[in-house]
Amino acid sequence: MLHADGNRIECVIWAVIALIFLLRTFSFSDYRRTLCYISAAAFFLFGLSDLVEVQTGAWYTPWWLLVWKVACVIIFTACFAVYLKRKKASENITTSES
Repeated sequence: MLHADGNRIECVIWAVIALIFLLRTFSFSDYRRTLCYISAAAFFLFGLSDLVEVQTGAWYTPWWLLVWKVACVIIFTACFAVYLKRKKASENITTSES
């Protein structure tokens, strides 16, 4: 029971994070808007995977649930890496113009 309730709570948390990213898309008009859209979708899907986990009983079985979760984590990591790389490049351009 605790496992199922915990996963349902996690689902809500991931959905709220997805909503925050979706709302942030209105703040940007550059590459960050795209990253926010992708992140919102990935967090929402990650939350849905927790609901599937309630039914299956484990995050690693069936095998496709594990692949689903790993894919979401890869997308989170890739978005964050792109963000950091672009931010650093932007800071370097600003510094060199000074």
